[in-house]
Amino acid sequence: MPIRVTLQEQPAEPENQIQQVLLKVGGLVLLPIWLPLLLLFLLGLMLVFGFLHLWDKLRGTAPKPFLQPELPSEPVAVWQNERLTVLMQEADDNDAFYKQHEALLDTWTDAVADQYFSTHQLFTQPPITGLNQVAVSDFVHPWADGVLLQLLEAAPGSEAGVTSWLIYVDGRTLTWQKLREIGLYALHEANPPLPDQVKGFRINGDELTVRLAQV
Repeated sequence: MPIRVTLQEQPAEPENQIQQVLLKVGGLVLLPIWLPLLLLFLLGLMLVFGFLHLWDKLRGTAPKPFLQPELPSEPVAVWQNERLTVLMQEADDNDAFYKQHEALLDTWTDAVADQYFSTHQLFTQPPITGLNQVAVSDFVHPWADGVLLQLLEAAPGSEAGVTSWLIYVDGRTLTWQKLREIGLYALHEANPPLPDQVKGFRINGDELTVRLAQV
């Protein structure tokens, strides 16, 4: 099904230069005041922790409770119809998928997603050629007979060495297609959610509006 995708970027507003100068000047003026206070605070912390350590030695350290090892996450269905189920499993730094795609996932997290957006391994039931067990963001947007997702790919020589694509998975034909390259934006739903529009966000504050239309 043809889908027209229109992108509109909105760069982050430049920071106020006067405010930056005032903050720098204020920091220099207050330096002789807050530096001794900081040193006293750190000395106090050292004394407190030293006392606690000595107290533990005198009374004997209590046995630590046994902690159950954290179990890996399980794939979760994020979209389905009578023919197709799309599942995501959050990438865990201990599993084989993360180790296989470590450079891609770490680069995406550092350059784009930070702590606000997670990366996932994608599954489809039944498996769709070229799409099963690939890296995606946590973006999920139902559209027509399928679902829109954000595919993560390595991009050697680009700004961050990673890029992303808005893709459409057709739940009727069990096929998928790349629609537009999104690059270094983490996609998310508009607020409030809109059926024909989604948003993108970058760590530097740039925003993206993605408009969708059925052709």
